[in-house]
Parts: sequence; C-alpha cells; structure tokens
Amino acid sequence: MPDPVSPNPPAANVGGKPNCMSAPDAETIVFGCAGNVLSSDAKLGDAFPNPEIRRNFCGCVVKEAKKKDVEVDVPCDPNTTIQDVINSLAC
Repeated sequence: MPDPVSPNPPAANVGGKPNCMSAPDAETIVFGCAGNVLSSDAKLGDAFPNPEIRRNFCGCVVKEAKKKDVEVDVPCDPNTTIQDVINSLAC
C-alpha cells in the first residue's frame, strides 16, 4: 500500500505556506523572465523602464509560477526590486 504522505509536497505547500515555492525555484523563474537583468537589487523601473515591458515581465513570472501550482500577486511597481519579486514567490 502506498504511503499517503508524499515525500515531495506540491510547490504550493512547501514550508507550510500556501502559494509559494522554494527560493531556488523562485529565482530560476524570476531571472528566467528577467532576461539580461543580473542583479536582484535592480528596481523594475530601472530594469524595465517601459511600463509595457515591465508588465510583460510580471506576467511571465505569474505564468511560470502557475506552472508550479503557485498563484500569487507579483509586485510590479517601478520601485519594486527583483528580490521583492523573488520574495513574493518564495517560502
């Protein structure tokens, strides 16, 4: 009979916090969507001065997070840092 407790809980339940994922997974998603942005200290308004491009970045993060069963509101304000976006996903 299979063990009812999964050794690998769904990403949305990592650390007991709903709707989050591991920090490394969050970093992979955010930097994957950010393209050439290399610093987690970069502000979204500096990295993506064009509001439409900034919205596309945030949309990419939301879309990729949903693929891991994580649904969160991603901060997309120009003063938000890349690290803030990572933190919004990570447990």
